[in-house]
Formats: sequence, structure tokens, C-alpha cells
Amino acid sequence: MTYEYELIKKAKCGIREKEKCRKLIDAIVHFSETARREGLLALEDRIGEIDSEFLKLGLRLVVEGTEPETVRGIMETGIYMQGKKGRNLLEQFIILEGILAIQQGEKPDIISLKLFSLLGDAGDRMRKETETEKLEAFKKFLEDLKAPPAAGKQDTDPAWEVFGRIDGRSIQKILREIDTELLALALKGAGSAVKAKVFANLSFTAGMHLYEEIIDVSFVAEERTSGALDLVRNTFARLEEQGEITYL
Repeated sequence: MTYEYELIKKAKCGIREKEKCRKLIDAIVHFSETARREGLLALEDRIGEIDSEFLKLGLRLVVEGTEPETVRGIMETGIYMQGKKGRNLLEQFIILEGILAIQQGEKPDIISLKLFSLLGDAGDRMRKETETEKLEAFKKFLEDLKAPPAAGKQDTDPAWEVFGRIDGRSIQKILREIDTELLALALKGAGSAVKAKVFANLSFTAGMHLYEEIIDVSFVAEERTSGALDLVRNTFARLEEQGEITYL
């Protein structure tokens, strides 16, 4: 979105004030994760938790199915008429951009990048700190997969049992056929042994993306998980029929 230069100048503020915007950005990204998992209507239950009236307005408009251009027009009018300055105005810019991105279904990591960019150099630093935290969490996740499985925890679903009987190249062929989000859904109920084998056959970058998707779908309904497992089974059956699967 393009803002008038005079309005942008009014939003200038110091680093400490910009750092206070991080909590708002984190909240908006969290709302985007909820919308992606459960749909836009799920945001209605979160409106009561919000202090910012401007953010409440934006979420209500989105939940009610208001057209994006109308949402933009209403919120831009609010920005101009309220005449705020400094961090208060900057936060309105962040909210407007975040609301429109959520409505358009943009991925949470893209929304995070977009909103932090509004903070200039300070935003770049904060975003890098956030990325470092995510990276450390991913490394810990991989380490935890190496731990012995809990007693009684077995991957009995045929979609995963077969992963213990085929070679790495065959696993890679299966993984290439499945969308990352669907793979995350399918892995939701899998044990650490299967997850470890899947991540061992992905590049670090692809593994990081899958890890983020697994977090995003952690509260998704079971019926979607079942459908994703069906896709894994069907993909395996098709590749086996084509002679693309090699057993150990």
C-alpha cells in the first residue's frame, strides 16, 4: 500500500517505540495462523481478547465477509480522521497491512516479514531475532526426535509402517508428491521414529518449512488429518505400482 509522504513522516518514532510494536506484530501473525488453521470465522472468538479498537474493527470487518477494498477504505478513513502520530500511527499502519494480508490468506511468515519491514532497520533486527528463535526451536525438535519413543507408542497406521521397510530414495519420491501442508497434517499423529525418517530425507530448508507447518496444523480437526493420511497411502500405492518403490 502507498501512503502519502506527509502521513509517513508523522509515523516516525524512535527505536524503543518501534520495539514496542513487536508484541502487536506477534499477535497479528498469531491471528493469521488461527485463520489459516480454522478459517476466518474462527477469529470472531478472539476479538474479545483485543485491547486495540482499531484491530477489533479490522477483524470484525474480515469476519463479517466485507470486501477487501471496503475494508481498506474504512480503515484508511479511520487513520486519516483519527490523526494519530508516532508509534500510535505506526501501529495503525501495521494493523491495516496485517488485516488485509490475513484476509488475502497470506502465509504467516510472509505477513511477519511484511509487518516487520514497516519498522525499518529496527524491524529487520527484530525479525532476525525471531528467525533465530525459530531456528533454535527447530534444532531442538530434531534432537527430541532422536529420543527413544515412549512405551507403547507405535506407528501402526499402514501409511507409516511402510516407511520402515523402504529405502530413503523411495521416501523422497513419496515426499516430493505431497504438499507440505498436507504432509504436516498426515504427520500430526505419527510417532517420533516416522517423523525422524521423514526429516532425514528432507533438506534443512524443506525440513524447516515442514516443521513450521506442523506447528500451524497442531489444532486441526481429525477429519482433515485422515484425508491427508489417505493421500500418503494413495501416493505410495501409485508409486509402488509404477515400480518406483524399493524395499530394504
